[in-house]
Amino acid sequence: MKITKSLPHEKHDILLQKKPYYRPRACPGNDRNMKPIRSAYCAFFRLLPVLTGMLALIFLPYPGGALAQAPDGAVVPPCISGQLTGTALVAGASLPLPYTSAGEQYKKIQNVITLRIIEESSSFLSDNFTASVSFVVDYGPSVSQITTSQSETLTVNYNKATGTTYSAKNYISFKNAAWVNVRVTGVSAPTLSNGVNTLNVLQLTNEMRVRQYFQLGSGTALQPTITDTVPPVSPVPDELPVSWSWPQGANLNQTQLEWTWVETELDTMYL
Repeated sequence: MKITKSLPHEKHDILLQKKPYYRPRACPGNDRNMKPIRSAYCAFFRLLPVLTGMLALIFLPYPGGALAQAPDGAVVPPCISGQLTGTALVAGASLPLPYTSAGEQYKKIQNVITLRIIEESSSFLSDNFTASVSFVVDYGPSVSQITTSQSETLTVNYNKATGTTYSAKNYISFKNAAWVNVRVTGVSAPTLSNGVNTLNVLQLTNEMRVRQYFQLGSGTALQPTITDTVPPVSPVPDELPVSWSWPQGANLNQTQLEWTWVETELDTMYL
């Protein structure tokens, strides 16, 4: 929702995301006859019927948090992942990974299982080497609905020669598994001539990259609770603390606040 009205003065836009206040910039023209909007509450609930567009809030979907939003409208939460490395990366180890619904209408999941050399490790790799991990991956819609079980082997290598390429990372991927368990069946990791056990620089990762799609709330779910604190009149204030919260089920993830200057005769419409 974005409503605008043409005014004879410059319009300024700012974007507030979990910030406690906005700071108006200097008004062009005759400052004595102008004053800034002083309340997001009044601008949204009182001014809107009279001067539509003086203040507008634009909402994008996701409940209760500020997460990344993709161009297709999907919410992209942080990746869900688990790792095995060092002495934990041995035959018989397992790496289960479940997905918990956030109430979305539907979701897309990219599943990735990766073996990599931890090149940022402080261990000095004195020799070239090759390492591999064999495992069985079980996955499906849930722990009680395993639809696929398959054996895989991932191999990585390191080459210290100048200008030589090597494979420090290897992976497999599949889609839309909400429960994945990796069961390690074998590990091949040599010890280098300087005594470094390459097992300590290997990492096996089980990862879910999720895109969630929500239905925007309606009715009372889109009525925020807005709070502002009127600053003292002296010294002349140049900021207004404003905060707001959304009811459960609003499915919002972003708030945009647009503001402008108004004539002094409209002062009674504001706090």
